[in-house]
Amino acid sequence: MRKAAFDFDPHAAAAAAQAGSFTDVAENWIKHYVERKKLRAKNEIARQLNAYVYPRWAQTPFFEIRRKTVNKLLDNIEEENGAPQADGVSGDERLPW
Repeated sequence: MRKAAFDFDPHAAAAAAQAGSFTDVAENWIKHYVERKKLRAKNEIARQLNAYVYPRWAQTPFFEIRRKTVNKLLDNIEEENGAPQADGVSGDERLPW
């Protein structure tokens, strides 16, 4: 218990609480980046988020998502929908992860 109290970072906790869920961050990113840049891939980005990411991460706090979380998601997409779809979800440098 003492170690947990010692390791607690109030600034990181406040930032995580303020960031919200993955959905909150992703929708904010779509609004402030994708729409503002008028990206032609907007519909495909939204489709991939709705079909493959939101069902698993919708309410996940954004700061809890780590590299291994992303790898697990992509592995699941590959198993269920094939490697090309997993590559499509991960390969777009415009996505927020």
